[in-house]
Amino acid sequence: MSDAKLLQLQFVLFFKTIENRPDKLINKVDTALVDIFDQMPNITNLPPDAPLEIPRVTMQSSDGLYACNIGKNRIDLFGYYQNSGSTIGANLEVFVNKMFLLAEEIFNDKEIIRYGLVGQYFIEQANAINKIATKYMKLDTEDVEEVNIRFNRNILSSQLKMNDIVEISRGSVMYAGVQKGDGIFITRDLNNKPVDALNFETLKKVVELNKSKFMLSGIQELID
Repeated sequence: MSDAKLLQLQFVLFFKTIENRPDKLINKVDTALVDIFDQMPNITNLPPDAPLEIPRVTMQSSDGLYACNIGKNRIDLFGYYQNSGSTIGANLEVFVNKMFLLAEEIFNDKEIIRYGLVGQYFIEQANAINKIATKYMKLDTEDVEEVNIRFNRNILSSQLKMNDIVEISRGSVMYAGVQKGDGIFITRDLNNKPVDALNFETLKKVVELNKSKFMLSGIQELID
């Protein structure tokens, strides 16, 4: 099996109504994720007409493993695992636990209409273009230097309509101070189509039902 690496996980919640004071959610984040964000939050004053999704608040952990962005219409939690020595499964479990803690706290304060879970992966593959082309298209790859695949599969999970968006491309990456050679970047973005109000228990159930899509086997099957 090719050497697969989890680079990053991202969890996002979209608010039903605009939060004009995103800084008020800092305490919610600290309550949910005790001692993780041990750096001073950065609060940015933007013009009133600035896009809602631009973060007004950014929070960082001193070890560089986690970040949290808060905008007027969304909150994002990031986990950076590029240099982690743990398995994809172990890192995924840690992140999902943290995102549930954060989600429960935010759900108590805000109505949520949509969530998303995004994973970014790199798989070492000497013949990356051939591998992608063989899986997804009939293409003479002799002189091809770049290939990109993107598709969205609609699924129904616990009565929630979902988008399963996958992007696959050739590239290279550096981690643990070592430049890796030719390989395949894979991004999987699983999110629900907006609803009037998303229930926290439904969110947990849907995430657990689809967690395997973000495990090594679920990513590997996208190119095998």
